[in-house]
This record gives sequence, C-alpha cells and structure tokens, in this order.
Amino acid sequence: MYRNIIILSLIALLTLTLGGCGKSPTGSGGDNGFPASAYPNEIGMYWKYAVQDHLTGTTDTISASIISSQTILTPEITTQTWHYYWHSSCVLFDKHVILTNDSLQIYSIDDEPFFEQLIRFPLDDNSGWSGPMSTHGSVDTSHATHVTSLTTPAGQFSSAIQIERNWHQDFEGGYKQSYTWLVPEVGLAKYQLLVVYSDGAHLDTTINQTWELAAYNLNTFTVEEFPNSPGHIWTYEIQDTTESTIDNVTVSITGTIFMTELETNASIWVYEYNDRVDTQYVVSSDHRVSFYSSLDASAEEYGFTFPMALGRFWCIFTFAPVSDLTEKGLVAVPAGSFNNGFRYANYGGMFNYYYWFDSWLVPGIGIVKSTRHIANLGPYETEIWVLVEHAVTTITD
Repeated sequence: MYRNIIILSLIALLTLTLGGCGKSPTGSGGDNGFPASAYPNEIGMYWKYAVQDHLTGTTDTISASIISSQTILTPEITTQTWHYYWHSSCVLFDKHVILTNDSLQIYSIDDEPFFEQLIRFPLDDNSGWSGPMSTHGSVDTSHATHVTSLTTPAGQFSSAIQIERNWHQDFEGGYKQSYTWLVPEVGLAKYQLLVVYSDGAHLDTTINQTWELAAYNLNTFTVEEFPNSPGHIWTYEIQDTTESTIDNVTVSITGTIFMTELETNASIWVYEYNDRVDTQYVVSSDHRVSFYSSLDASAEEYGFTFPMALGRFWCIFTFAPVSDLTEKGLVAVPAGSFNNGFRYANYGGMFNYYYWFDSWLVPGIGIVKSTRHIANLGPYETEIWVLVEHAVTTITD
C-alpha cells in the first residue's frame, strides 16, 4: 500500500514539474520571466531530494537523473529520459520529457504514450495556464508567482518561481493541490503535494509530502567523453602491493572488431607489459562502458556506468542502493593534475573471482588512477595503476 502511494506521489510530482500536454492548453506569461532555456535538461544532470511524509512521519531520499535522449512518436520529436528512484526501497520510475521554447511536457510510456501535464514558458509573476486534466471535464489550473528567497538543504536561492496547481479528478469532493518552486539553471528546488480522496461521505488524505532539494550536480561526465576510439595510448605505472613490485604497461586502442552476440563493434585494447601482452574488448553503449576479456558476451570483466554525477546511486536488484561515484575534484598523477576527476567505485565477480576497483576518471583522458583489489581462488591481491602519459595518434590502414 505504501509503495503504491509512493509511486502515485512520484507520478504526480513528475507530471507537475516536468510537464505534459493537454489537447487545448491555454496560458500566458510575461515577456522576460523564467525562459525554457533556464530549465536544466541535459544528459547526466543529477538531483537529490529529502522527502518528508507528513502522514507516516517518515523521511526518505529520492534521486533524479537524466540518462538518455531518444526519438519517440515521430522523427521530429526528441525526448530526454528522466530516471527516478527511491533510496529506501529501490523503486524505479522513468518519464520522458519534451522541452521546447514555450513549454515543458512530460509523458509516461506504457503500451502507448500518455501525456500528463504542461508547464508554460516563460514563467513570470502572475502567469497561469490550464492543464490537460481540464480537457477531461475536470479542473486543472496552475498559477505562477515570483519569490525572492528560498532555502533548502542544498542552499539559499535568491530567486524562484512558485507554481500553485489545483486539479480535481473525482466529483465527490476530492482534490489535489501542489506547490512547486523552480529555480533558474537549477530546476526543481522544493515541492509540496496534498492528495485528498472522497467516497461521497468522507474525505481521506492519502498523500501529504514535502520534497526539498538536498544536492545537485549539473556538471557531469557522459559516456561520449570516455575515450574509446583507435589511436588512444596510455602508459601506466603499476605497483603490486602484494609482491612489492613495480611494472609498466602501455595500453593502446589498435582498432575495432564486431561482437556478434552483442551485435555491436568493440574497440580492441592491447596491454603491453614487460613480460606479456593481454587484450580486452571495450564496448561503449548509451549508459555504460564495458570491458570484456573475449568476444563472448558473457565475458564482461568490469565496467563504468554513465553519466557520472556526484552523489549518484544505483539500485542493484532488490538490494540496498550503492554509490558508485564517491568524489569529484582534483586528482594528481605523474601525467598531470586534473581538477575535473571523478572517483568511481565498482565491484563484482562470480564463483571464486571477485574484484573491487577504486578508480579516478577524467573526461577526455579516461582512467588516470585505479586501485584494484582482485581475489581469484585466494586472498585479495592489490595493484595501484597511475597514469604516466596519454597521447592520441592517427591510425592508418
């Protein structure tokens, strides 16, 4: 029951803050106000909210991230996919967003697209509009006002737009009311939702929640920024802390090869050690870079999930959420100092093989430092890789 309420609340939040489209929406806005261009909607952006449930007295955390773009409905319409999940229960929910110069639209995808609501731009003091629920014989109105100060756990904002929405979907006296605070260049900063149902004789409050922005990161690391094309060459120094030895390895992307089972091309990564040569096959997809030991689709050794944003959590099956990105900032190695490093933790394995990698990655450069703990039929062995040099050469046939 509680999970159903959570999902209903999430649907209502998404329809309110990310929009939707009615058949005949009407609205007005000022000439200058909050334009659509000030609403963040790029792949990799990330927000985290503290949620208070006033009915149960409980708190939770929900994260939102934009994970991809795709063309839906017609070739002319490009949408962004927003990925939401609750930290306590790993409930996942996706919505698709269309942002144009004059509106923000949101729809869910089940068997067919279902448009849910609309926000009109530019948002300004006293702007207002009717939503799609009004086309079904119900009331659905929104009204925006400008506020000069808003404080959340993420900080204090000197300017925001508050949107009051009222919509009625039953005719027995029930209603829904929400308040949303949007901050230019930040997005949703605060949200309040009240849902009251009626059976004709009694009113029953089913949702009463407040969402407040706790953290956000709009500077991210996308999969396209991870170098995985022929010509890249890295030189690493490897310290084996178990054997107390130091080695060097040159890693080169020498070409590409087709992986039949995955029906995609993989880049060929060649590792030249002092005493051997190893090969990996690396595939970049929409949200992941995967490293394979062979051309077998089941031979993935490890990988990185994209886009990276500080504070990102991923739910693994039905277990508790885990943080893969633990730090963002300066990382210094012999190849140089990088202010835009992303520290990524990944782990996994099967049967008698387990690994835990603690790596620093830099957009355009790749892996600059990695502490690798590996257990293969025995105790953990630890290697520390640090980047000495990175170059890009031209590959000729």
